[in-house]
Amino acid sequence: MEGNWTQLLIEAVIMGIIIVVLGYIVSFITKPWFGTALPEVCKHWNDDYMMEINLFLIGFIGHLGFELAGMNTWYCKHGHACSQ
Repeated sequence: MEGNWTQLLIEAVIMGIIIVVLGYIVSFITKPWFGTALPEVCKHWNDDYMMEINLFLIGFIGHLGFELAGMNTWYCKHGHACSQ
């Protein structure tokens, strides 16, 4: 069982990193359309990397949650990814 938990945590970390990278890409693409001039008080809002931390936690916790709820198994059985 320990190996399974280790593998699950490695997968969760990888998913967290992937979500951060996707967040950067989406942010870069949408910035020209949705960018706004923020007041000076907001200039340093992301100095503590809050966006990156939140995106990582979404991917990490999301992966753990899907696995623990059995949704990954269900998807592999019924979804397109494992049907080939």
